[in-house]
Amino acid sequence: MEFCALTDLVMISEDEAMYLLVTFFEKLQSLNFCLLEEKSKQGVLRVHNFLQENITCWIGKFNDAAHKDPSNVEFTATDLAHIWGTITCYSYMSDFEANHYLLMEFVEALDRLLMANPALPRRVYESLIGAGLASYQRLSLTAKHDDLPVDKLLYFAKKYKLSIHILSAVADFLDSLDSSTAQADSTRKKYRLEFEAAKTIDAFNIFSENLCHSDKQIRLLTLRILCHYESLRSENDMLIDDHGENVLHSLLAIEATSLSIATSRKVVLLISKIQMDLSAKRIHDAYIPLVFNAVIGIFHNRFNYLWNPAMECFVVLVNDYHDYPSPVWETCMKFLDKCVSNFASYRAHSDQDNSELHGSHDDLLGCFNQFVGPSYEDIPSPTVLSLLIKSLQKVSTFVESRSRQIIPLFLKFLGYEVADLSSVRSFSLEACKGKVWKSVLGDWLSLLKLMRNPKAFYLSQFIKDVLQYRLLDENDFEVQLKVLDCLLNWKDEFLFPYAQNLRNLVNPKTLRDELTRWSLSRDSHLVSEQHRDSLVPLVVRLLVSKVRNLKTLASRKVCSFKCQLIYFGLFGLGCLVFLLGKSDPMADPFKVWVGRVWVIRPRVISGRDFWFRV
Repeated sequence: MEFCALTDLVMISEDEAMYLLVTFFEKLQSLNFCLLEEKSKQGVLRVHNFLQENITCWIGKFNDAAHKDPSNVEFTATDLAHIWGTITCYSYMSDFEANHYLLMEFVEALDRLLMANPALPRRVYESLIGAGLASYQRLSLTAKHDDLPVDKLLYFAKKYKLSIHILSAVADFLDSLDSSTAQADSTRKKYRLEFEAAKTIDAFNIFSENLCHSDKQIRLLTLRILCHYESLRSENDMLIDDHGENVLHSLLAIEATSLSIATSRKVVLLISKIQMDLSAKRIHDAYIPLVFNAVIGIFHNRFNYLWNPAMECFVVLVNDYHDYPSPVWETCMKFLDKCVSNFASYRAHSDQDNSELHGSHDDLLGCFNQFVGPSYEDIPSPTVLSLLIKSLQKVSTFVESRSRQIIPLFLKFLGYEVADLSSVRSFSLEACKGKVWKSVLGDWLSLLKLMRNPKAFYLSQFIKDVLQYRLLDENDFEVQLKVLDCLLNWKDEFLFPYAQNLRNLVNPKTLRDELTRWSLSRDSHLVSEQHRDSLVPLVVRLLVSKVRNLKTLASRKVCSFKCQLIYFGLFGLGCLVFLLGKSDPMADPFKVWVGRVWVIRPRVISGRDFWFRV
């Protein structure tokens, strides 16, 4: 369709014409084609006037809506798509003296509307603000820099710091402004006032959490904005380069690099340089929270070559900067709490904000839908939680001294309500499912194992009960081994002498030999009489997982000798629990299991079949 025909369509069918205009200008931009041809100049002017009148009209509607009852404010999905198309197309009207101040009025009107009506779908309206700022940025390239409101754009970036569209528009604006004012000293001086050291700290405080966001675009765009602020120098930093670059520029290079085997060495070297600068105190204290959050941001990259050097940075930050002047440890605990809280809801993202927007990509509404994009919740992946716990393992001595903070998070991961720890069994089953959960549980247990004085833990006895009465009978033998190692840290008299025997019982490779060699019989004298009351129930729990697997094993035509030993050993162990009249919390399940075993394998059991005799 020729452009003159398109301009005629504007007056007939606005919606269809708007979609064609958006498509036309996108292709025009990719072709870098000059719009101003003499034959179409008049038609373009008509489009310019049409778009400008529409923007003015929508500004009036937004201002009116901001003063109305919020329940009466209603803009349909078609309205919002039409607004987006108008704003997008208007940015291409620079040759016809398009008014970039009008776009700033549009953005400010939308901002007022959002403040007056918080119930509006924020993500959709924020994307419109971002579109307005992006169009403003394109039109302002030809404007006088003295008139550009840098402070306003930074205000919107700070206020809507999690909007990719707004951050992108502001970052593009600052990059273009920085390059175009390089030779204009007076203009640059005025422009730099917004980025002086006094305002740098405030910006760091606002944007810091963006650097550990799970969305790489948010991390990257935030760093692009922060790199425009004045550099702060540590007293130990004797090397000041000519470009005024600081640690933020290194972090920006890390996030901006397209990761591959070929580029990974460059990124690893950048992370290692940051670690060395941290160790040598060559980084200003104001950057420390940013660097810590950025290190967590690196964990979000699914490229494991970066994880080890990032963890080494983590170690230096926690050891050397944990309290003063930047609260690194508090930031760490806050993020760990977020990871644990959101573990169960990972990948369970809902798109409520955009539920009204429908349409395919071949119409205006579909294009707007695509521009807004799907909803994105900042939910750290289980991999990030695992890496964070593994990093804490490297500073286990320090973590042990903060058990009052770390233990409640461990219990929360296990499904407990920390405010109500009435019983070991009072946990949520829904929070403790799946292979991923069990894998992260292994990381938690490895951390507890490295903390050598569990008697000094916060909630020490409850943790011990959870390990002994709940986690010790896990089906995964590797988890069982870690739980056993954690219990051994308590150095109980009834447990410590038999540590290797218990490990052998857990390990499938040594289970058969240990059942044959080690006896709990009084006649064998291998177990002290004073230890039996505590040791026997614990051995029962160790072997519970073996019984759980019997249903599968029994379906095989040939049951291994090891399975038979487990059957009869547990049967005898269960009998012991009955005869001694134990009220152990694990006794009830064994009454059922013993009955099942007897039904499956009914025969006369002689004394030599028992693993031990009462």
